Amino acid sequence: MLKTLISGAIYNIANISVQIILGLLVFKEMLLHFGEADFGLWTLLFAILGHIKLFEFGMGTLISKLTPILDFEEKNNNHFTTVFFAFTSISLIFTLIIITLSILPFNYGFQFQSQTPVSIIIFLLGLNFIFTFQTGAFTAYLTGSFKVGKLNAAKLFINVTRSALILALLNFNYSVISIATIFSVMAGIELILVAYLSAKTGLFKKIHISNYSNSSLRYVARRGSKLLFLSINGYTRSNAAIIYCGLILNPLMLVPLRISGRLMEIYVEISTALNYLLTPYFSSLSGQKSENDDFNNKFLVSISCATLLSLIIFLNITFIGDWFLVFWLKDVPAYTSQVLHIVAIAFCIANMQGPCTSALISKNHEGVLMKLCLAEIFILLGSLWPLVNTYGAVGAAYAIFLSLVISRAIIQPVLVCKALNLSLLSYSKYIFIPGVMLGITFSIIHYLNSLIKFGSEIYSAASFLGLQGLFILIVSLIFYMKRKKMRKSLIIYGYNNRNLGDDLMFSEIINKTNYDHYYFIGHKKIPDFVSKKLNFIKPGRLMKFRWKLKADFAVIGGSVLMGSSAAQQSMIRKKIDWFKWNKRCGGRNFIIGANLGPFNDENQYLSLISELGSVVDRWFVRDDYSVGLLKKTKANNVRLMPDIVMGLDTQEYKCTSNDSVAISVTVVGKDNNQLIDSEKYQHEISKLAEHYLAQGKTINFLSFEDSVDISPIKKIIERMNITSKSKVRVISNNGENILNAISSAEIVISTRFHAMVIAALFEKAQIIYSYNNKTHQFAQTYGFKTYEVDGNYESKVPSLTKFDDESLNFVRSYAELVES
Repeated sequence: MLKTLISGAIYNIANISVQIILGLLVFKEMLLHFGEADFGLWTLLFAILGHIKLFEFGMGTLISKLTPILDFEEKNNNHFTTVFFAFTSISLIFTLIIITLSILPFNYGFQFQSQTPVSIIIFLLGLNFIFTFQTGAFTAYLTGSFKVGKLNAAKLFINVTRSALILALLNFNYSVISIATIFSVMAGIELILVAYLSAKTGLFKKIHISNYSNSSLRYVARRGSKLLFLSINGYTRSNAAIIYCGLILNPLMLVPLRISGRLMEIYVEISTALNYLLTPYFSSLSGQKSENDDFNNKFLVSISCATLLSLIIFLNITFIGDWFLVFWLKDVPAYTSQVLHIVAIAFCIANMQGPCTSALISKNHEGVLMKLCLAEIFILLGSLWPLVNTYGAVGAAYAIFLSLVISRAIIQPVLVCKALNLSLLSYSKYIFIPGVMLGITFSIIHYLNSLIKFGSEIYSAASFLGLQGLFILIVSLIFYMKRKKMRKSLIIYGYNNRNLGDDLMFSEIINKTNYDHYYFIGHKKIPDFVSKKLNFIKPGRLMKFRWKLKADFAVIGGSVLMGSSAAQQSMIRKKIDWFKWNKRCGGRNFIIGANLGPFNDENQYLSLISELGSVVDRWFVRDDYSVGLLKKTKANNVRLMPDIVMGLDTQEYKCTSNDSVAISVTVVGKDNNQLIDSEKYQHEISKLAEHYLAQGKTINFLSFEDSVDISPIKKIIERMNITSKSKVRVISNNGENILNAISSAEIVISTRFHAMVIAALFEKAQIIYSYNNKTHQFAQTYGFKTYEVDGNYESKVPSLTKFDDESLNFVRSYAELVES
């Protein structure tokens, strides 16, 4: 996940960097081509039509929040469908309004000096905003799906094409109508592109009309009524001063504000590159019920990153902002420099704490967010009139400064710390310390730059930027070298006894993670399929002396938390002891691929699990029942994840079906499991095998673990009436033999957990016997039919089993989630 976040931020920054360069060129050419009067009116219309964004009601944020947690609860799917329908309905309503405004003969009270009809511009720019509005829904979905590369590729194509067309038209002296047409047409093309990408990512499979409900609409309305203020706040911050100056003074007076605002848009866009994925990321953490320090630590780190990024932009504006205005525009309108520097301070303060919005939304604290937005809006609107009347356009900048300083620098830290149960001192520390360090660094860079004598300001500015780049490169190399020197280790404990299912779990984790060293607690037996070097820690009294410092420790397996006997409860206590020791050694602890239970006394069992949870950093469990039990213990960082083996690449194994029936057999009474009588089980399986033999099929008995399974297989075969021995085979576990037998079978009879999983991976028709709790619980989670041993083999009918693509894609993130 961390890798996805970093790569996503890099994609965003690269895309935004191109947008910045092209946007500055387009802005300058439009200002020169239109003239200040027409450009001012264009800006005013843009700001007024931008009201459409207000009616987004925070639904984009809801989509981004819901997308990564659709599988966590069924109601999330209902909310997701409903919010998409609401989004589209609002788009259609505004389309009708814009068409009406452009057809009816209104006297708008404005006129372009070029005599361009205002109604046509309103229609074209209105379409632009409507298309952009609907695009926001698809963008939010792709963001929540972490499909950042494709999304940015589409946006980059649109931005480059739009900018190139506008610059070309301006060069040939085309009218305002032509430029407005380009905006609306390219917005339409962008909508089509992102809709196509969303469809390819599976969006329309997740939207079902049957999921739409009034209760979900009330949820959307309730959440949206609070998130609406987030949209109003963003719109007010960007446009209130422009509209006020344009209407009360005149359009010419808003040009300095628009120029500064354009640079602040760049500021916000670059900062957003860091925050872009935080809403779905924080939401996925909240979906795991992570109420502990892990969430807050990640939040505070994101605050430090946002602080550094915001201060870098602000300090560059401070040191070279005036030079850049002259370089960019040549003739800089009056008051522009003053407005820029005042507004830059305000936006720096706001963007330093940008991740607060994502964190509050993910924790369902929309009420806190609403209070912050209202505070900023009222302060801004209340101070605009006296300050603009006194200081003109500069007064508008003071109003923006006042609103952001009071709401974001004073009120926000207090409310956020209270909502997230954070110390105000810790919160301030994560802002103050990076800020001081960066301030000192920039002072040194500025001093070094001043020692170099340049004959031109452009060379001085280039040198200043170059020294920053050199500093960033040096710091990056230091962190890279430090990371290379840190030796990462993964310690694993699990059932290591040549068991196909467990071996596949171990190999999926080991082969797909990138630790420097791997250690296994147990005797020196390397599991099948593991392709990396594996070291061993011998269990015993001296075991802790062989432990590794700052290692990740994972207990892996479905049956690692059984508690129905004194011996099993003793093993849980041993794991608690190991986890505590790993904590003392500075490491992290994971439970991976587990099922909870069985147990005799729920309260006693949950008390033991609760004690275990106090030293477990992350839980990855594979059925809803286990998640429910962990909720009762208020465990942190719980994640419902598909079985690890579902990440197996089935393309490596032959998959041509023949007329064979694969039957996995085991000792059904093992692990203190008394759900099935062994005699009845062997009798029913033998009759079922005879039934398929009579149909001319070949029977392959599968031994997942030879030391356990061969014996019951022999007993079942002894019970059978066999006329042709060539039709009955026993396939022992050497790994690939079992996988090939399942992949080529017509029918699979599963009485082992991982036989069920592997057969579903190959999309086989199965008869699944629920021989223990974990099989039944997992089958329920994925909608597979299970059977009990009841003596009536004829009633057992094979049914097709398969996993959906989303679950298969999800399971491939195990490695990233473990390492992040």
